[in-house]
Amino acid sequence: MRRRTLFPIVLVAGVLVAGFHVGPAATDAVPVPQPLKSAERITCAANRHFLLRTDAERAQIQIGNRRLELQRAPSAISQRYRSEEATLMLDGEFIAFVPKGDAGWTDCRHARIAPASIPKG
Repeated sequence: MRRRTLFPIVLVAGVLVAGFHVGPAATDAVPVPQPLKSAERITCAANRHFLLRTDAERAQIQIGNRRLELQRAPSAISQRYRSEEATLMLDGEFIAFVPKGDAGWTDCRHARIAPASIPKG
């Protein structure tokens, strides 16, 4: 009778242990892409602006209805993104953005949002 009692316990334990080894190993795991950061407004000279979202592999630029997708490129001096349509370089406060055929994007910076004042009284 003791044998019959142990058999279901051993069977359940074996299934649980086997379940932990089924599937790809941790080293075979596919990396999950990180979400893009929230859109950030970039302002440039001549009252031009665009929205920018980045992650470790790509940048998305929104100019009105136009959307550009740029891939990260190697650079020793800044974060650099590029595509057939544009090049983007980020270095602290400095932002260089050159879309194909339009060199008019100069003096680009992260938009400064002034904190709202609290009314007194």
